[in-house]
Amino acid sequence: MLKQIYVSMDIFQKFPQIEKDYNDFVCRMNNDKIDVKQLDIKNSLDNCSIFMDRLKGLKNDSLVLTTEFNAMNIEDKNIFCVGFGEDYSGKLPYVIMDLYVTHNYMRLIYARYTHTPFVVASTNRLLLREIQLCDVKDLCKLYNTLSDCPYLEPLYSYEKELEFTKNYITNMYGFYQYGLWLVYEKSTQELVGRVGIENRQIDGVLRQELGYVIGKNYQHKGYAYEAAKAVLKYAKEELFLDELFICVQKDNIPSIGLAKKLGFTSYGEAQEFIIYNCLLTEKMHIG
Repeated sequence: MLKQIYVSMDIFQKFPQIEKDYNDFVCRMNNDKIDVKQLDIKNSLDNCSIFMDRLKGLKNDSLVLTTEFNAMNIEDKNIFCVGFGEDYSGKLPYVIMDLYVTHNYMRLIYARYTHTPFVVASTNRLLLREIQLCDVKDLCKLYNTLSDCPYLEPLYSYEKELEFTKNYITNMYGFYQYGLWLVYEKSTQELVGRVGIENRQIDGVLRQELGYVIGKNYQHKGYAYEAAKAVLKYAKEELFLDELFICVQKDNIPSIGLAKKLGFTSYGEAQEFIIYNCLLTEKMHIG
């Protein structure tokens, strides 16, 4: 888990007007229990070995923001550098343009560096996070409880689902930074469902669709609504999406009811589906 962020002094030297942005950044990170410090590395930037020694002296589980083109990472201590500035042209795989970023985005970068599943949201009862290959077995068990559901697209065979999930992690999470996420019950740490955002062609345009499924043993507890509300909030505040869609089979009464409860309104129809959409406007209450 990300614990510290170091902002190197070369950023302040290159962007002297950034001091106020830095103070706001510190407050946002501290509110999520991420400690932020300034790091003076001006005497080590031109010497890789000195620079590495400075990094080794930092606390584990840290990100270092820097304009340095030759910055390196200390993987055994989970210390990783992040490029900074619109004109950054170094070799670091992750770059942020300014300090107007959320703590969730910094945690996402850290998760990508460490190849760990990103925790998308935490609600009163639920935890939403990305899937790992080791989760596929539990996911198959969950879907087996829904084998009689006519609206649910089944999983592949176990081995094929493993391969699909491996590619999904790389191509969906890695490229779009969203997808279907796993839903865990906090009190029991049991997998109770899936929820998230996927892409679908609607009216010839690639749109973002809200999807959800709750295991049979966990239905009628309000979990789908609670998890979906968290996704709406994340879509607006972290992904900056203006709109989400839901496509529901015309006779799937429970899903139609959930769509309406979430504030989605009728958009149109396509074959056996009713299409609903929701504008993620400033006035909409999604907290």
